[in-house]
Amino acid sequence: MSLSTDRPQGRSFVWGVNMIHKETNPFYKSKVWRQARTAALVRDHYLCVRCLQLNDATKRRRPRPAVLVHHIKPLEQYPELALELDNLESLCADCHNVLHPEKGAAREREQPTGVLIIKI
Repeated sequence: MSLSTDRPQGRSFVWGVNMIHKETNPFYKSKVWRQARTAALVRDHYLCVRCLQLNDATKRRRPRPAVLVHHIKPLEQYPELALELDNLESLCADCHNVLHPEKGAAREREQPTGVLIIKI
């Protein structure tokens, strides 16, 4: 079974570890989003702002490279703030998963260690 035959034509999908797909918001493929995302990463020196805050508070956490740009106020609820730099923060994957456990690897951590379940 090929992944490409399972996708509806004309739509973008994100495939997770468990092969569950969700439709990607076309906004995240737009040129203006890519420009805003890059501006946020440059502003934050490509470092996770939450790691930096935790490091300042505890001196225990080393800042990690940012790989994601997060909307502080959710895009779905505040579309008018979608491209506002003040509403964007650069995050590492771990910090983003803390904010959005439903979107990331936090679900995988709930699995017993040594067991990998792959749904097909």
